[in-house]
Amino acid sequence: MKKASPKLALVANQSADALRVLSCISSRYEVSTWSLNERVSTRFREERPALVLVLSGRHELVRCSGVARSLKTERRPPLVALILGGGLPTNVQDLMRESLLDGVLGLPLKEAEWPGWLERVLSGDQPIEGPLRKESKLRQTVRKLSGFRAFSRDE
Repeated sequence: MKKASPKLALVANQSADALRVLSCISSRYEVSTWSLNERVSTRFREERPALVLVLSGRHELVRCSGVARSLKTERRPPLVALILGGGLPTNVQDLMRESLLDGVLGLPLKEAEWPGWLERVLSGDQPIEGPLRKESKLRQTVRKLSGFRAFSRDE
């Protein structure tokens, strides 16, 4: 199958989610994989993909949104979208604005839904798609027992 014209980069640590994302998008696009541990800005300047997808695990959100922001400060910035392995946070609009994102996706997502989301990101629609993050059992229990917020990030 002939690859589509836009070149994409996937920034992620090795994980099952990274393999699933790669398998969903590599049949349609030429994808370069970059580690979160390397100099992402340098790789961007060398390869110049049209879209950089940053895959964030549940505990990597601050680091991954920082990577996204740093890419948006380039002279000719790419489109940057964040893929959240644990689902969407309740403050996804704030995250999108503060990290200068062009799209946000919460996993899991059906394989058939990937092309539509990617096309909307590439066309500049700034899509937000996916399920909301589920609360941990500990957070639910503390909230129920105390009647207060379990963590400062709780609403």
